[in-house]
Amino acid sequence: MAGQPAGAIHVNVSDDPATEAALDAVFNDASSAEALAAPFGTQLRTFRTAVAADGEYTAAVGGGTVAGGQAAVVTAVRAPEGIDSGELVLALRDRFGMTFRLGYYEPAELASIVVRSAGILGVELEGGAAEEIAGRSRGTPRVANRILRRIRDVAEVRHTGAVTIDVAREALELLEVDEAGLEKIDRDLLTAIAHKFGGGPVGLSTLAVSLGEEPDTIEDVYEPYLLQLGFLQRTPRGRVITELGRLHIGAESAGDGLF
Repeated sequence: MAGQPAGAIHVNVSDDPATEAALDAVFNDASSAEALAAPFGTQLRTFRTAVAADGEYTAAVGGGTVAGGQAAVVTAVRAPEGIDSGELVLALRDRFGMTFRLGYYEPAELASIVVRSAGILGVELEGGAAEEIAGRSRGTPRVANRILRRIRDVAEVRHTGAVTIDVAREALELLEVDEAGLEKIDRDLLTAIAHKFGGGPVGLSTLAVSLGEEPDTIEDVYEPYLLQLGFLQRTPRGRVITELGRLHIGAESAGDGLF
């Protein structure tokens, strides 16, 4: 922009000259520049980003409306929040000093967490109860803590308050959590594939209707653990129950058939 001093910042807001002048003054004020250049240290700061889009962009991705264009810009700005490590190019990943992967807890680790949580809740654990709870908690502490609270309720209402292995098993049976950590809906899913759809393959939407669940819920909540256990397969044609899954629910073997 003509008349601007060397190194000055100019913000172009073509439809609002007053805002343009105000922003130019902020960015080129000496005190503001000094503040922007100051080291961050431990101080938290809030930054705002101004993004503009032309008519071509709005027409292409925003449906030709202002609201649609604004929504498209917001989506584009927030897109990096949803990037996982698998979507990063190898050259970028290699620049990280260390990379980690979150995994499930081992039963022994979960048992120690259960013991600690029981101490916080004032629950007395006896005779391998912690190991029994840990073995049915899907390798996840929050599941173990949820089960522990429900077992505590059973111990206090039906028994003397102490959680023995027999009390734990009784409560887990009431909760319909089996030895593999599957709940009723998990077994219903496997049973539906095995008995209603001949073992599969069956499409996700069809399976969702038969269970009365949303497809996203099945795909994101129930299936991951079943896939991890090897009870279920995802194929291009749909979901298929495996021999391990059939064995777990007591269904007949598929024999020598293709699926």
